[in-house]
Amino acid sequence: MTVLAVACHPDDMEFMMGGTLLLLKQAGCTLHYMNVANGCAGSATLGPSQIAAVRRTEAMRAAEVFGAVYHESIADDLDVFYCQDLVRRVTAVVREVKPDIVLTMSLEDYMEDHMNTGRIAVTATFLRGVGNYRSIPDRPPVLEDAMLYHSTPHILTDMVRRPIVPEMYVDVGPVMDVKEKAL
Repeated sequence: MTVLAVACHPDDMEFMMGGTLLLLKQAGCTLHYMNVANGCAGSATLGPSQIAAVRRTEAMRAAEVFGAVYHESIADDLDVFYCQDLVRRVTAVVREVKPDIVLTMSLEDYMEDHMNTGRIAVTATFLRGVGNYRSIPDRPPVLEDAMLYHSTPHILTDMVRRPIVPEMYVDVGPVMDVKEKAL
């Protein structure tokens, strides 16, 4: 089985779905790792291009720890909007990877970038099989089924601090030591 994890910023994946990815890898799955945003706003001391380079290196290292194929980011931090350009670009990745499972961000979160990433991943996963929809770059449609799962939000609340109660969870205790290395 092939798994595509689509998170927002570098480290979101490690925090929110890293343990699940490690368990899926142990189960024999092929993993793919993609952050939509590049981390360019993730520092109070480094400029955007400097911190984006640092965060890219960190993300590539995390993908290596997970044993995952790394896919480049396609947007700057805080520029993750639910728009055709980003949907078309993520659709291309979904079509290239042909995942059986897609892991992505919660649709309810404290940060709009996170929620938009979740929406983009949902739409791109749906559009993978729509033949008349053009991705960027253009990739042929994929007609196989894919299951899509959302992570819990970072602080288990939505953007107005209402609690989010998970319906299910994955016990990642057995892989926490490796997950910490990815962080």
